[in-house]
Amino acid sequence: MTAPWMRLARWLRLPLMAATAIGLLAAPARAEEAAPAPGPAPGAALPLDAPPPSDTPEHTALLHPYYVHESFGVNAITHTWASGKVAASTTGPGDKVILFEQIGVGYWVHPNIRLQVTGMFGETESGLKPGAERFTLGAVIPCIFYTNGGFGAGIGPMFAPRAFAAYDFNFGIFSVVSYGIKIDKGTTLALAVQAPVMFVQKDSVAVTPAIILGERF
Repeated sequence: MTAPWMRLARWLRLPLMAATAIGLLAAPARAEEAAPAPGPAPGAALPLDAPPPSDTPEHTALLHPYYVHESFGVNAITHTWASGKVAASTTGPGDKVILFEQIGVGYWVHPNIRLQVTGMFGETESGLKPGAERFTLGAVIPCIFYTNGGFGAGIGPMFAPRAFAAYDFNFGIFSVVSYGIKIDKGTTLALAVQAPVMFVQKDSVAVTPAIILGERF
């Protein structure tokens, strides 16, 4: 008498053989589907509309994404609106000579987009009242820049723990437009117009022409 497990083996032999045969027949087709697309033959020319990856703007931006800069400016005009008992006023270099300096670092996250953090400092050189301090402004400005060739434009919030020659927190919006030229590999010199607008202590707007020296690496 045949053992039950031997009868079961005979019943399973036929479907197992059929499955094996189907697998062997299907293997070449699967291998052909999985094979990678053939690449260009050695020495073959690349298509004209496919520049090498190293020439693309994205690749160039990744090679030199860091940026540091320093700028110097002279306030051209500041208008302050009336507030409480203080009357509105407009001042320029004939009333006060105010110098501004910026030091900042940036990083390109896109060929045309740079994120930047800048420290801005202001000092009044003339027109001060007796006993008044020269240190006028101290602010931190995180901002975003759009760049295209030599052109640049940026905007961001302005946090000023010192403004109007007083340690009394102020807040505003800083904007700037500039145009620069390369003077060395990675080094640019730009002319800019900066326009900070303040809201908290006093409502004011200022326009400052500046020179920016920047280094990209």
